[in-house]
Amino acid sequence: MELKRSQVEQYEQQGYLFLERVFSAREVAALDAIIPELLAVKNFSGLRRCDVTGQVRHIHGTHLYNEQIRKLARHPRLLQPSEQLLGGKVYVHQSRLVPKLGLAGPARGFPWHQDFPTWHVRDGMPGPRAVVVAVFVDEVTAFNGPILFIPRSHHLGMMTTDDGPVMEGYKQLNVSDEQVTQLFKAEGMVAQLGAPGSVLFMHSNLVHASSENISPLRRAMHQLVYNSVENMCTNPVRPEEDAARDGTPLEALSGDCLLEGNRPRPEA
Repeated sequence: MELKRSQVEQYEQQGYLFLERVFSAREVAALDAIIPELLAVKNFSGLRRCDVTGQVRHIHGTHLYNEQIRKLARHPRLLQPSEQLLGGKVYVHQSRLVPKLGLAGPARGFPWHQDFPTWHVRDGMPGPRAVVVAVFVDEVTAFNGPILFIPRSHHLGMMTTDDGPVMEGYKQLNVSDEQVTQLFKAEGMVAQLGAPGSVLFMHSNLVHASSENISPLRRAMHQLVYNSVENMCTNPVRPEEDAARDGTPLEALSGDCLLEGNRPRPEA
């Protein structure tokens, strides 16, 4: 799937690109069907639970053990636009399931942050030539913890290099309340709502966050981080599910790959 020039320009100027209903209802159902299997996998270091409720908060490295996610990473409707946005061949730096189960109670959301500073400081990623791609499995509403972001904030570069808090074993670098307030006054804020099957492409330096989901509505997303093969991490000290070592350029599969045989086989 090739992006229009206007879409590439929007991404470059605004720091994000949102496309409605990229995947069909059948494809969304196939991506939904693997979520219980992913959540059931035990003893995997990429599994992070909320330290308050015990709910699964997010799972990193899903492409390392799930065939359907490996197909998703090579789907032409994700891979080709990402290559356009990054200017060449890419590999998967991270993959994630963020289930955002409903009625999460005191489960934490995700505080304001940029992704690239963590990857740069922790893993030695040279530059922000990575794109975060979120595939909506559920309807994202104003009630179930949508991704919030501040448009155009990616133009400011890294806004922090200070250590962030350790949350469920994952340490990220956060943007301060004062910085967020200043950015909000200058640029406003977007809550990205959308239908199942929609896709959000987000610059790795865009300031973003999300709140906990205390609605009855699940808000599950499969996320992939594509990095340019020319931008591989120079000192990845974290586990492979947080910073991939395999920089082999991805090759696109067929547009029907999610509906083809070979059911996913998660390893317990």
